[in-house]
Amino acid sequence: GQSRLSNPTPIAAGKEIPLWLRLGTDQNGLSVVLSENFREVDCNAGLAVTVTFSEEAAD
Repeated sequence: GQSRLSNPTPIAAGKEIPLWLRLGTDQNGLSVVLSENFREVDCNAGLAVTVTFSEEAAD
């Protein structure tokens, strides 16, 4: 299964925001809801794209 960010999301410094997920198992794909607890999904393969904003300047 896969899911992507499609709604406005509040930005807070230090908070990870999932942007896109693709998860699956050896048996089949999974239906996935994009949320902060994507690491707890019972799967054995996946890819996640996330972003975390900081209030500190980058070097």
